[in-house]
Amino acid sequence: VNILTHCNAGWLATVDYGTATAPIYLATEAGIPVHVYVDETRPRNQGAQLTAWEMAGHGVPHTLIVDNAGGHLMQRGQIDMVIVGTDRTTADGDVCNKIGTYLKALAAADNDVPFYVALPSPTIDWT
Repeated sequence: VNILTHCNAGWLATVDYGTATAPIYLATEAGIPVHVYVDETRPRNQGAQLTAWEMAGHGVPHTLIVDNAGGHLMQRGQIDMVIVGTDRTTADGDVCNKIGTYLKALAAADNDVPFYVALPSPTIDWT
């Protein structure tokens, strides 16, 4: 299973397995072959500096890519799903996350790639 991530929603950002990385770790532990494409997440490089480090520490095969390569990989059929975290999600389902998340969602929709937002309940704004 080839997964694209954006930013860091792993155990450094939350606790235990994190949010967006939890399904990746659980799949790996269950013996499901997973390869993660980790984008840099500029300008602060959370993907390059945090997510890639977490993947390596957990023994998950991964490739660090530039932010705009995700759409190209989706277009070529090399991504099976996209999993991102969220900084805030409204009760209506609107997601606020790092720069580039929206473009990943558009590329996923355009290429029929499932796009998932993994979130803990405290990130939901019920008002």
